[in-house]
Amino acid sequence: MPFNIVNFKTNISGGGYLTNNRFKVILTPPPILFNTAINNTGSPENIINIAKDLSFRVESIRTPGITLINADVNHYGVGPTQKQPMNAQFGDTSISIMSDGYGNIWQFWHNWIRGIFEFTGTSSARGGGPSNKIPSYTAEYKDQYSTTIQIIMYDIYGNEVQQINLFEAFPNSMREVNLNWADQGNLLRLNIGFSYTEYTIESSEVQTLSAEEQQFISQQNVQNLRNTTDLISF
Repeated sequence: MPFNIVNFKTNISGGGYLTNNRFKVILTPPPILFNTAINNTGSPENIINIAKDLSFRVESIRTPGITLINADVNHYGVGPTQKQPMNAQFGDTSISIMSDGYGNIWQFWHNWIRGIFEFTGTSSARGGGPSNKIPSYTAEYKDQYSTTIQIIMYDIYGNEVQQINLFEAFPNSMREVNLNWADQGNLLRLNIGFSYTEYTIESSEVQTLSAEEQQFISQQNVQNLRNTTDLISF
């Protein structure tokens, strides 16, 4: 069947398309950060307010990926093998965030990761001052440091079309930041790695069609097939 540019244009204009630059990320702080504030400027800033600012400063995020883990199985015990799915594995994701002018967002992620596993104290553990705290090197319970992250995608008209939910999500890494006098005022970005237990896509459940719906779709398919008889090739 020859390619029909008219049908191609009709399909694109009728079904529309999504772009990867229209999205919003909503993140609720985990329980370990409830009722806390960051005193980075001499005036405490509530963690809740910092989390709200993240929606405006997330520059990029990778949506979840999934890989089926297969095992080689001999259908009859001998002969050729075939792939048999045994489990599902979700890959980690990452997020890039523009820092605020006070470094509160940087401290937000630092304290979240530190709350998961206390790898450092509140200040220099070697200073000897009364405010210094030696790290305990202990891990917190997961229900205290994990949260739900929502990724909302919009069409070209600003309408919400898809929402992805990451459950039991938590940061597992924060990459180093390269400070350089030669960068001429480039924006400082934080790159955070994330793990999560599972994810869902809102309203993605399939449904069984009724007999009337199946008949209607069959009639549409027949009509579409008739329309292809007048293909215009180039």
